[in-house]
Amino acid sequence: MHFPFHRHGWCFAHLRGNWRGLMMNKKVDHALALAEQGFRVFPLSPRSKKPPRDFAWKEEATTDPDRIREWWKADPNFNVGVATGGGTIVVDADTKEGAPGLASLEMLEIACGMPKSFRVQTPSGGMHVYLRVDQTHRNRVHSIPDYPGIDIRSDNGYVVGPGSVVDGKPYVAIPGVIEPAGAEVEAALLANAPTHTVADSKSPAVELDLPAHIELAKEYLVNRAPEAVEGAGGNETTYTVAARCREYGLTQEATLEIMLEHWNETKAFPAWLPADLQTVVANAYRYATGSWGGGMAVAEFDVVDLGEPVKRLLHNAQVTAGAAARGMPKGVLDYSAMESLVTPEWLIDGLIMENRSSLWFGKSNAFKSFLAIDAALSVATGRPWHGHRVKQGRVLYVATEGAFGVGKLRVPGWYEHHGVPREERGAFFIDTNDNMLDDPNAYRLLADRCRLLSVDLLVLDIFGGTMKGTEVEDTTARAWVRNMVKLLGEGITVLTVAHTGWGDHTRARMHTHFWGSFDSRIKIEGDKDKLTSVASIDRHKDSDSRGKWSFKLQPSHDTLVPEFDTAATSIKPPPTGQARVALSILEKAIAENGTAPDWVGGPEGNVLPIKEWRRACNGSLSAGRGESAHRNAFKRATDELISAGHVENYGEFVWVSAVF
Repeated sequence: MHFPFHRHGWCFAHLRGNWRGLMMNKKVDHALALAEQGFRVFPLSPRSKKPPRDFAWKEEATTDPDRIREWWKADPNFNVGVATGGGTIVVDADTKEGAPGLASLEMLEIACGMPKSFRVQTPSGGMHVYLRVDQTHRNRVHSIPDYPGIDIRSDNGYVVGPGSVVDGKPYVAIPGVIEPAGAEVEAALLANAPTHTVADSKSPAVELDLPAHIELAKEYLVNRAPEAVEGAGGNETTYTVAARCREYGLTQEATLEIMLEHWNETKAFPAWLPADLQTVVANAYRYATGSWGGGMAVAEFDVVDLGEPVKRLLHNAQVTAGAAARGMPKGVLDYSAMESLVTPEWLIDGLIMENRSSLWFGKSNAFKSFLAIDAALSVATGRPWHGHRVKQGRVLYVATEGAFGVGKLRVPGWYEHHGVPREERGAFFIDTNDNMLDDPNAYRLLADRCRLLSVDLLVLDIFGGTMKGTEVEDTTARAWVRNMVKLLGEGITVLTVAHTGWGDHTRARMHTHFWGSFDSRIKIEGDKDKLTSVASIDRHKDSDSRGKWSFKLQPSHDTLVPEFDTAATSIKPPPTGQARVALSILEKAIAENGTAPDWVGGPEGNVLPIKEWRRACNGSLSAGRGESAHRNAFKRATDELISAGHVENYGEFVWVSAVF
């Protein structure tokens, strides 16, 4: 079955009479053209994906042109439904609710050789790919391993056809012919097709029907659960939704109750009769695979490995739901909830906080990109960043300027300079696409790639190249920041590199809404002739905002590699961990009880007896309960602070260094 196309619309050159060169602006024309090619079509309600109420589309769908004309004469605004099956399937690459369908479609093309074939772009930015197949395929919804966001429409299913309009946006045909899927593509699409084997976990992983878990399941049903449309994979979708509620740790009875109350009337078309929905839910609990309540087993990380940032986000979502269960308004935390929130952690101690946004800004030739690459590769390899602990993760580097130079020279040069074995170089990726965070479709594709690569750190270099608008436009700023926040919501840390303003070098060149949105800001100052650069903390929203690092850029392996300049005594990395806590306690104790030094040559400010500092720290630096544990923790913290120059001492007195 082949579909030739004219560049202005569908043009079946082999069709008879006045079809040659026809531009089909009427929906009936699209329906007739599909029927001419052997597809059974039927009307959908105007501006809708659903058939008219009580219309038996499975029985009525036809290729009869007279019947088709009769339907569209009754209402020219009917959308077009296309019945699938009979050797032809439609692969639906879904992008709604952030689904990574387009990225998975690209992977099918690369890994399995999926043909371009005839395609229809959907209003949400997704894609329908029409394929001829040799094997029998079932309707499937988000259940194909390694290809999230891919649905299949086959026998007893349908899709919305080209020419249809939903929410004011059309389904647009893309020139091509319907081609065979090929053996590799069919094998991928058939992988792990549901066989309804008995569920592999009869025992729940968590206590069932906890109020917080029920609230999370309700939020899923209302905001994120897919719609179930009869004939468009509705049965499989309903089964999947019920199985997801099971993963939230709900009993079968609780799942049926909340699906009837929060999902059935708004997302099932037509709505299920309670008895029929009860049957589907019962099947989900009998046959669904996976751990019962495994999605909620946050404290049992061996049950489901979601990645640390996502685990923390999930835990905090549970805390919010728990507050709601105690009668708090939606989104409002009481003190019990505040105590239960997870403490933010560092991706690079003292420099980049995990699951936060960081802005590195400076003038041209300040070596901003070199420092960003240095930090990003430290994360990708898990190697300490100039003496600071690093949590290893996967990095996607969006290089809007000189991407291939970064990939060919700077990254390999850094690896060689640090002696990184080839087998440890697999967690850093460069994205050369046009990544415009103020554009919904471009953002969606970037988010898809982040999901497929399981990205922990996303680097945007350079800021001005990641938007369609300009850095000073309000609408651009609000759209860009909104999408950055969405990335943070998926557990991704975002590092953005930007130039300073034309006349103001104290801040980045950007709209105020951009400037205030970053959790952390690092100012970069460099000397291109001396090959030196200094990074200074301008702001850490949730931590100590002091600290500087001085670097010399060392020529090495056809690039420049930052090396910490230990000779710059006034430049000290900020303390981290318990040392940071101890320093904060010392500053407070000096402010409250410090005295002027009574010896010649002492500091200008006040000092404190070290025993008073130890007493103030008692119990704050160690989880242990014994005096020995507290004493050892205090010694480790003070030794680190004095060694690094953050704290100075004379005899039994200590004070905060004036040059820190």
